[in-house]
Amino acid sequence: MEGHMTDRRGFTLIEILIVIAIVGIMLTIATSNLMLWLDHSAVVDFRNELLARNNDARTRAMASNRQHRVEINLDNETVKLQRGAAGTGSASWTTIGIDVQGTRGAGVDKIAYDNGTTISSGIYSFIFNPGGQVLAQDGSSTIHPITQAKIHLTGDKTSERSQIRLFGFTSKARLENGWH
Repeated sequence: MEGHMTDRRGFTLIEILIVIAIVGIMLTIATSNLMLWLDHSAVVDFRNELLARNNDARTRAMASNRQHRVEINLDNETVKLQRGAAGTGSASWTTIGIDVQGTRGAGVDKIAYDNGTTISSGIYSFIFNPGGQVLAQDGSSTIHPITQAKIHLTGDKTSERSQIRLFGFTSKARLENGWH
């Protein structure tokens, strides 16, 4: 009697199902990590862009001898850089560049002052004078000098909280981790 050997090339159904299950688990883990990374990246990008806008407004005001301002819309999480028409007391403003938009949980939670005043809604601006002083302007166009302001930035996680501390007499901005 001759022995018959069967030629088994290919995969069984169970082997294919195991491979599909492993690939599915790997995709689930990769997608979850990608979403976390995208959320964190949005927070970091928004924070860095807001800090850059403050520093850019300061530099442009001193270099051009014209007021510049950073306008923060706390309701729709946008920030814009604008150039004033004069060295002080600008009555008209021209937007420079594109607006920065907070996405994926990134945004401004509130603006806090050392005197305990906080602003958490509406449009608020920081006006940078050519001489180095920063003024604050609320939605009603009331303008007043500041000693310092803390722009509280938020993300989806408490660990992503940070603040930009803006010093009124030097117009310097400093990034700090966390806020209370």
